[in-house]
Amino acid sequence: MQRKVQSIWATMYFLVVISIVPSLAIILYSGGEIREAFERKAENNVLLLNANLASMQERITTSTKQLLATLALMPEIRNLDAKGAAELLKRVHAENPSFTNILMVNPNGDVVASSLHFEAINLADRKHFQDAMHQRRFTSGEFIVSRTSGLPSFPFALPVLDRTGEVLCVLISAIQLNQYDNIFKIDQLTSGSFVGLADHNGNRIYRSPPDDNTPLGVPIAQGVWKDAQAADADSGYVIRPGSDGVRRITAFTKLRLYPDEPPYMYVFLGVPEKTVTAEATAALRRNLALTALAAVLALGLCWTASRFLLAPAVSRLVQAATRFGKGDFSQPTGIDHDAGEFGLLAGALDQMAQERARAEEKLKASEERYALAVRGTNDGIWDWDMKTGEVYFSPRYKSMLGYQPDEMPDDVAEWEKRIHPADLERVMQENGRCMRGESPWFEVEYRLLHKDGDYRWVLGRGASLKDESGQVIRMAGAHTDITDRRRLQESIVHNEKIISMGGMAAGMAHEINNPLGGILQGTQVVLKRLQEDTPRNRTAAQMAGCPLENIHGYLRERDVVLLLDEVRTAAGRASQIVQNMLSFCRQESAVTMADMAEVLEMAVTLCNNDYDLKKKYDFRRIQIVRDYQPGVSRVPCNVSQIEQVVINLLRNAAQAMAGQQGQDAPSITLLTRQETGFVRVEIQDNGPGLDEETRKRIFEPFFTTKSVGAGTGLGLSVSYFIISTHHHGTIDVESAPGQGTTFIIRLPMKADA
Repeated sequence: MQRKVQSIWATMYFLVVISIVPSLAIILYSGGEIREAFERKAENNVLLLNANLASMQERITTSTKQLLATLALMPEIRNLDAKGAAELLKRVHAENPSFTNILMVNPNGDVVASSLHFEAINLADRKHFQDAMHQRRFTSGEFIVSRTSGLPSFPFALPVLDRTGEVLCVLISAIQLNQYDNIFKIDQLTSGSFVGLADHNGNRIYRSPPDDNTPLGVPIAQGVWKDAQAADADSGYVIRPGSDGVRRITAFTKLRLYPDEPPYMYVFLGVPEKTVTAEATAALRRNLALTALAAVLALGLCWTASRFLLAPAVSRLVQAATRFGKGDFSQPTGIDHDAGEFGLLAGALDQMAQERARAEEKLKASEERYALAVRGTNDGIWDWDMKTGEVYFSPRYKSMLGYQPDEMPDDVAEWEKRIHPADLERVMQENGRCMRGESPWFEVEYRLLHKDGDYRWVLGRGASLKDESGQVIRMAGAHTDITDRRRLQESIVHNEKIISMGGMAAGMAHEINNPLGGILQGTQVVLKRLQEDTPRNRTAAQMAGCPLENIHGYLRERDVVLLLDEVRTAAGRASQIVQNMLSFCRQESAVTMADMAEVLEMAVTLCNNDYDLKKKYDFRRIQIVRDYQPGVSRVPCNVSQIEQVVINLLRNAAQAMAGQQGQDAPSITLLTRQETGFVRVEIQDNGPGLDEETRKRIFEPFFTTKSVGAGTGLGLSVSYFIISTHHHGTIDVESAPGQGTTFIIRLPMKADA
């Protein structure tokens, strides 16, 4: 009997030992799996974080390109106005302090305007300038030390082209490399990790945290650089020692300005390999220690544990596993992690739950970053599930069309019926190609009906998602409001048309001058030969058989001389009109001393001969009241530009008074007065006047009270620009409903005012 008892205990001990051996093997195996999992997880995290950093840099590059493209449209830049461009660049730089400087460089590489003070500087040897001149498109450079600010920088360049495609100048902006400390803030990086940037040569642009052994402008670790450079893909990772000798998992991303060009920048993010595997190694050692302790305890307490510990522990683990499976990680297993195998299992479950919870937190953070990025682009987002037919329009999508989120249904038909009829076929063709899988994405500009009844221009973009069979199951994209951009494009085209018409008008005026001269000269000769009593005239009359006195009597009887005088007077008036047109079309850029009364009279004359004003508003029927102060000083100005401002104001006054009913006869009062240091010019009409809201916004670009198609909303903003910027004067408006409108212009009497 004693032998059987001993045999049973031996068997139990043997079974305990045997049961521990597989557990030990499992722990060792799982430790290796966990180690590999940690490495894979670290690699994925490094790739993801690096992709986020690359996305940040791409947004920086895109915003820099947009900034330079906007500057390229400014008149100071296109007119190569160095002084005006410098002032513009200083204002833009003040609003964008992340740049070391913003420059305008001529085609020879000489800096002609800068947001910072500069001496004579030539940038012809800089890569970004050479690429911009050669490629004639937006380019990037390499690590430089700015010659104007003396700071380490990374430059971008954009050539400004004229209508023939020739380079007018090159705009350059350089990013301060120390600004990346504010941009690349990643708190979740472990000790020994780094974030770095390198240019196309592999020279270090940025590194955080900084290290005396890794200065800027020198090559990065050659092993990492060569592996990243040789990689076929634009993103990946390498496991190599860095510049400081620490072996890291280093993710890289190649950034390209254009698909057909080599990378202009490399983004790196490295995490020490030892740090990644340290937690797994520690967990493995801890598990082994606990397993050994559990084996000792199990030999002595296996029977008791089976009765008092096994069943409750299993129950708790099952309950915890059930909760974890449902996504409830609020409560752990409740089992001490040091309590043998069950403790190990409970620890693994709790650790799994914690990792799941952290993963969900990271997913939530990623979704929040995506939502923030969407809000930052200010685009309207749409999503269409082709299987269910469900459509989602974001709140911004609806607000672009003037609706609150609950005022516009999420329906494809709602979108389709708002497309402008002239754009519908084209839009449906582009969307249809993507919907049928013929194209992976689409991009189309078209008009959508706004709540106020007008149409808004949008840039519609989208992409499709296919299932395993190749069928499109989902489409998503964004809408960008480009109404202002289209208006600007149309105004530029209109201005080019006006410039062309001015050139043709000048040419026609020159051609008309020749026959007018012939008419005037011929009329003068005819009158002289018919009226004057000269021997040659008498001889010719006698040879014709008619005395000269009889010819004079016939001319008086038939009013021939009076008719010829009227012909000469009409030809003289036509010649004066042609001279006025030529004077206006010259568009002289020189500043001259001008009498404002003469400028006002010339503008009135041009308006009297304006076909458009005659056709629509009959400008000559408007009473012009002149109140010119005698002896007013001349002012330095560009006469053609001031004439343009006055003509704009006269046109607006004529249009405002054209539709009045039951009011006084339309009249415009022109006034000049001399003030201390200024000459004041007033243009006052007795039209319907302006309300306070309209008066405050009257000089804003694209703001207009005219009907659609009647105006661009740029006339008064251009006038404001001419007076304030080109002439350092002021232009104000006084008006009230029913009280008419008065524009007050003050021009300095000194050119340096």
